[in-house]
Amino acid sequence: GAVLREGERVTVDGNSGAVYRGIAPISEFFLPLASASAAARGRSSASAAAAAVKGLIDAELARLSHETDLRRASLADVADFGGAYVLVRVDANVRIEDGRASDEYRLTQIAATLSEILARGGTPIVVSHLGDPGSGRDSRATREEISRDFSLRPVAEALEPRFPRRFAFHETSVAASGLLIGKKDIVPGSVNLLENLRFATGERDNDDAFARALAELSDGWYVNDAFNVCHRRHASITGVPKFAAHRLAGPLVAGELAALEGLLERPERPFIAVFSGGETGALSGVMAALLPRVDSIIDASMPDREGALAFRLGSAKMILWFGPARLDSIGTGKEDRPASPALSLATAALHAAIKNGVRAIVCSEEDRGFATPSSLLNLHVSSGPRAFTEYLERMSLPGITALDPSELQSPIG
Repeated sequence: GAVLREGERVTVDGNSGAVYRGIAPISEFFLPLASASAAARGRSSASAAAAAVKGLIDAELARLSHETDLRRASLADVADFGGAYVLVRVDANVRIEDGRASDEYRLTQIAATLSEILARGGTPIVVSHLGDPGSGRDSRATREEISRDFSLRPVAEALEPRFPRRFAFHETSVAASGLLIGKKDIVPGSVNLLENLRFATGERDNDDAFARALAELSDGWYVNDAFNVCHRRHASITGVPKFAAHRLAGPLVAGELAALEGLLERPERPFIAVFSGGETGALSGVMAALLPRVDSIIDASMPDREGALAFRLGSAKMILWFGPARLDSIGTGKEDRPASPALSLATAALHAAIKNGVRAIVCSEEDRGFATPSSLLNLHVSSGPRAFTEYLERMSLPGITALDPSELQSPIG
């Protein structure tokens, strides 16, 4: 058999028990042979057995189609909430500096989503996490220190001025034991922000009781606008939707799904994927998944390849870029300052392609806070690079699968 070296990276498929050398894309969808055997057992004929197995396969394929479908019901489908309470999962995991929330772009995006719900007659009940209270060095902190350092109060103070007389921060709403408030505590017609969800152990444990308690604050409406954590099986991502009647994608999530749908189903050619972060080994799974979909995959972390990459990018019609893209240096249009000498040839070529109207999608933790100007609408900067990458590798995300499929009919409400 094969011999593995100490420290060698491997992938283990928990479904089949197979072990792969390196990183391999693993699907969550499978049909055990035992299930097929059980379906065929006891049938009166070979054709009856085949029909039973085919029915099993068809059912599994239907489930697969549902779970991988990028077309999901969204906030835009709702005409009027009619005063209903709406639980909204946002990503308010922003930088806190000197007690102030400093990520203005993210806060503006959150405020826009909440304003849209208010405009449609809904009462938004806003939930999010901030950091990871109690982990690592914080495990030695006192409860008071954790409550102070990981409170969403700075976020509340940044959002409140955007909703004059229509904002309530429920500071004592979440504790280790779970939810401390009920529906009677919600202020109708206002933005209601709860405390850090990760103060409760039930959030990361995906505890049904905690998820149900959150869902019961609403009138059956759930909106997920936190794409950055859609790959996690946490209570506010996959638990709450089980107890909600309507499960919608918020504007940010809908934008990510549209970007994914475009590159997977309607890519412009030539379509080039570039890995520039120097951690390509950790992305070999998504590389393998992209191979049949793109025209070229290029590793931009060897400097001697930059000239060739720059040439290839010049002819691309669609670019999928993984890793730092230095978008802070791109400017806002063709008339802007020339590329900085500090930029690599590859990055400068990416900027030039974007300015020339090439469709570009950037997956980069360093750039995800970039505020895309109106002059660069051909550029999509993922708000959740890790979730975006995981979708490309697995063709599904737990947080997306939990949402309602899109219905091509009249608006809801």
